[in-house]
Amino acid sequence: MWRGQTPGKRLLKIRIVRLDSRPISWGSAFGRYGGYAAGLATGLLGFLQIYWDRNRQAIQDKISGTVVIEE
Repeated sequence: MWRGQTPGKRLLKIRIVRLDSRPISWGSAFGRYGGYAAGLATGLLGFLQIYWDRNRQAIQDKISGTVVIEE
């Protein structure tokens, strides 16, 4: 229904997709949401890792097997 976008992501023209380029599933979305807690628990390092990760994935992306792409 949302095709990997919240209203804010739609405004920024970004989308969440799985690593195999398929649309994100409810399970992946739930895992990604839980990954935000992991990002906070690591003292924000889970979010900052996009600066040194080769695929620009934050911890929630690694947990759910997703990546953020530009439209």
